[in-house]
Amino acid sequence: MRKSLIAYCRFFAHLLPLSGPLVQQYFFYIKNIKPIIKKWSARFPESSSKKELKRLLFFGVFIPVMQGNGFALLRGEKMNRKERLTMSLFATATPLFDDFFDENFSSPEELEAFFQLRENYQPKHPKSILLFELLLAIKPLLAHPETFVDLAYQVYQAQQHAVKIQSDPNSDTNSIFIASMDKCEKSCLLFGEILNLLDEAQAKLIILQCGLLIQFTDDIFDMWMDYHSGIYTIATKATSIATLEQHYLLEWEKLKQLCQSLPEKNRKRFLDFQWFFFSRTFVALEQLKNTTTNHFEIKNHSRNDLVCDMAKVRNFHRWVKAFSNN
Repeated sequence: MRKSLIAYCRFFAHLLPLSGPLVQQYFFYIKNIKPIIKKWSARFPESSSKKELKRLLFFGVFIPVMQGNGFALLRGEKMNRKERLTMSLFATATPLFDDFFDENFSSPEELEAFFQLRENYQPKHPKSILLFELLLAIKPLLAHPETFVDLAYQVYQAQQHAVKIQSDPNSDTNSIFIASMDKCEKSCLLFGEILNLLDEAQAKLIILQCGLLIQFTDDIFDMWMDYHSGIYTIATKATSIATLEQHYLLEWEKLKQLCQSLPEKNRKRFLDFQWFFFSRTFVALEQLKNTTTNHFEIKNHSRNDLVCDMAKVRNFHRWVKAFSNN
């Protein structure tokens, strides 16, 4: 009981400094981003389900705190309003890229028109229309729009390569890991570009490692969906959950090592921002360990085994415990 109480005290003691930025970002999103979403939703009600709107809200609020407030600590200066607006627009656009990558373009010229953000270009699908509108709103806010566009195209190329590798059942685990992590690493560089961090080598390495951990986290939480969609990831190909957990922990330790050169106060706050999100992964891993023997084979497991619902009270308790273990 005492140990559990200490864990909760520690959790909420770390949550308190994060709550301010989260509340600030929520109201910023409501004032500056929601009107764009609301206008789009009125045009395309069939594509703007409650689930989709919640997804956009989650990315538009949580990502600017993790990658905005968090990454700003790497330079020792808080985001200004222009950077926060850019970060919020791009964070909201981030989940729409996944839908965009599934879109079939009729020609390379059409694809180029999209990435060059030509204002006369007309996307065909509702979610691509919203993505394009958000990117157009970002363009005049950027210090180096051509660099941002080039990075965005690199994300697209990395995604296409990952699709090829992850759809092949003969791909080895290492190739899958490299390809899938690469797309999210490059995505995170876009957030670094918004904050003008990419000229600093150490900051760039930290940002890339955060991208790797974000994708690793997604792969673990999305095991059921990926497996039944024919997508091979490091998680769906795992034969030992304990080994998968050790690999994840190793990547977290790499991030901590990369942060050693930061001033102590900034380092602690930055890692708290990241651990608040990444510690959730150990809840999913614990659930998987509880439903398997030493040898794991995904085909032998049900949706109930593989899907970790963080809204459940027991999983919140597990999250508190995992957070306090860092």
